[in-house]
Amino acid sequence: MPVTDLREWLSRLDRPEELRRVSGHSRQAGIVASQCHGGAYANKCVIVVDDDVEITSINEVLWAALTRCDPADDLEILRKCWSTRLDPTSYPPGKGFFNNRVVIDACRPWEQRESFPPVVGPSRELVAKVKARWPDLVGP
Repeated sequence: MPVTDLREWLSRLDRPEELRRVSGHSRQAGIVASQCHGGAYANKCVIVVDDDVEITSINEVLWAALTRCDPADDLEILRKCWSTRLDPTSYPPGKGFFNNRVVIDACRPWEQRESFPPVVGPSRELVAKVKARWPDLVGP
C-alpha cells in the first residue's frame, strides 16, 4: 500500500514544545485528535510525536514510535469509535459502524525530559544537501 493511502487510517500529531507542561499532555492531545472529525472517521492509529520529528515523513514518525514508545505505558486502546462501512474491521452490519483504535504516545517521556538521550544523526540541512546532490541514490 502506498504511503499516501495511509492518510485515511493513520493520523500523526506533533506536540509543540509550548504544550509540554505536565506528564500526560501528549496522550491527551492524541485522544482528542483521534475523536475530532478529521481524525475520527475510519481512523485506526494516532501517533503523537515531539516537535523535532517531521510529521510528513513516515520514516521519522515510525522511528519516533519505535525509539520513544514503551508499549506497556504509551499505548491507549480506544473502543467503539466512529467508523465507516468501508472499514473491513468495523462491527457487523446492524450493530453500527464502529472500530477500535490506538493512540501511540511517541514523545520523550515527561519524567525523563532532562535525561532522555539526545537524537544522534545528520542535520536536516545536511540531509537536504545530500539528497540534492545525489537524488538517484537517496530515497525521498
